[in-house]
Amino acid sequence: MRKYVLAILAAFAALISVAVPSSAAPVQAQDLKILHSFGYKHLLLGMKPAQAEATGLLTDKDTSGGQGWAFYQFVASEGDRGPNTWVAAHETCGVQMIIATYAMKTPRGIGVGSSRADLVRAYPSAHADPTGKYDVLVDAPLNPGFQYAFVIDYDTDEVTWMSLEKKGGFC
Repeated sequence: MRKYVLAILAAFAALISVAVPSSAAPVQAQDLKILHSFGYKHLLLGMKPAQAEATGLLTDKDTSGGQGWAFYQFVASEGDRGPNTWVAAHETCGVQMIIATYAMKTPRGIGVGSSRADLVRAYPSAHADPTGKYDVLVDAPLNPGFQYAFVIDYDTDEVTWMSLEKKGGFC
């Protein structure tokens, strides 16, 4: 088992060294802003509000909407954010939606500013949202109950907003 863990760590280290030009400052794993299929850093989908708060990644709790919901902002160190960037957590169901900051990317490198062509190249299963709420949806790899949702600016053909959220509505 230890051999496999060491191999995975070595592969991850090699990936980081390949992805960063030698002239760039070294990248630390904690500096990566990856919105992965299960959450962001150690903020995981399904975490109850108290658990989510304990990560230290969230601030500005807002429970004014009631019905067991809490909405949070990311702390400033997680990147610049638009006015509609937040995390939604329910007291029973836990974290149901994470809206990305401008700095966050999916594990395949897609984020705000990525082109539609890059999005489709990275996620060939990307498809139009049949509800019209978003422009493009992608199933979260390895997490079938969740999806990435993207809004595309039709003038620039670039991603302007993205989230990781529960499929089919919350709770």
